Amino acid sequence: MFTHGTFDWVICFKAKDMKQAKKFCDVVNEIYWGHIGEMHMLEILFPIRIQGILNPDIQKLKEFL
Repeated sequence: MFTHGTFDWVICFKAKDMKQAKKFCDVVNEIYWGHIGEMHMLEILFPIRIQGILNPDIQKLKEFL
C-alpha cells in the first residue's frame, strides 16, 4: 500500500512465526539496500474487521483488552 505520512509504503504478509517474518524483512532490506531508510515490523494479534466484515467474537476481544 502506498501511504501519505511518516512512511511511504506498507507491506502486509503472513508468516508462521516472528522468526520467519524477521527473515522476510531481512531479505527485503537486503534487496532494496540504500532505498529503505527505516523499517518497522508490527504484529497483528487479532483482526477487528476483515474486508468490511466485523469479527464475530468482537465482545470476547473487547473483554481481553
